Amino acid sequence: MDMINLLKEYPVSINHLNFGIRDAAVEKELFEAVWIQRKEPTYNYEAVFMLSEMWKVPINYLVGRLRCEAAHKLLLVEKNMAEALYYYKLAATENQSVEALFSLSNLKLNVVQNLQSYEESLVHLKQAADSPHKIKYNEEVSITNKYIIESQLMYANLLFEGLSGKKDLNGAKKYYDLAWSGGLKKSAPFAKYAIILCRGDGGDIIPKDLEKGLKIFKEIIEESGIENTQPGIVYLYGTFLFEINKNQGIQFIRIAAKSGYPTAKETILEFEKKLNDNNDNKTTNDNNNNSNSNNNNDDNNNNNNNNNNNNNNNNNNNNNNNNNNKNNNKKKNGKQVKKNNLC
Repeated sequence: MDMINLLKEYPVSINHLNFGIRDAAVEKELFEAVWIQRKEPTYNYEAVFMLSEMWKVPINYLVGRLRCEAAHKLLLVEKNMAEALYYYKLAATENQSVEALFSLSNLKLNVVQNLQSYEESLVHLKQAADSPHKIKYNEEVSITNKYIIESQLMYANLLFEGLSGKKDLNGAKKYYDLAWSGGLKKSAPFAKYAIILCRGDGGDIIPKDLEKGLKIFKEIIEESGIENTQPGIVYLYGTFLFEINKNQGIQFIRIAAKSGYPTAKETILEFEKKLNDNNDNKTTNDNNNNSNSNNNNDDNNNNNNNNNNNNNNNNNNNNNNNNNNKNNNKKKNGKQVKKNNLC
């Protein structure tokens, strides 16, 4: 196909924003070739089929991604909410796009913010969260379903909070577990789950697991780099880590405070005091232990000296007894000699 030339050589990334394309000419070629539009036909099937084979992506998934990219541009660049919603809905209904369902839910939760929008978001997110983690192209090639982990975590959060009704901890646990099993690298959306585990807010259904919660926080920070991690996440990690290792925990609290995170700035002095008190107590205990150890050593040395003195006295007594025995034997032998001489 003559319309696709630059794309044949350009290294795209299917799930990245704008397919990872940073060249304006390549981007223009892509959207002119596939011409995502409202009127029928809504896209160029021949061009999409060719790209599907080139990139090893199922056509339905690729069309969903193209429609979502068009919606992203309309929303973020052109600020055209109505048109953006049209393409998100089209991708959600025709392509069962998890990305589109997640994006619709985000808009309804953060922009509309009423009971109806919460209920609609739950419907969208449940559909997304029940989708597979991987989309198969063939038996050898599969692609991560974009925003599947984020959808499962957001749905679990809504069930946990009960924003549109009663809490559903069992449902929340199910989708937290699905996200945990599917997300090899833990990113910022896992933060809420980490907080629940560290605090034990899930009762018997999602029991407290400080070790697992801290592991999630640590992976979030390592994945983004501490300088790119939200200061609130750094602060929470520090406070929970402080419970078991004050010297390590305080380092993250200080970083969050230095980054300007308000809660960290308000509480840093309190944590510093707790650290100093803990270190003072530790020093006192160490001194007491050393003193006790020295006293024990002195007592042991005194006992050993006494035992040695006793042993020396016993040895002297034994020596005296031996000398007395020798003298007695000499006297006895002297008398016997005299007796023999008389005889």
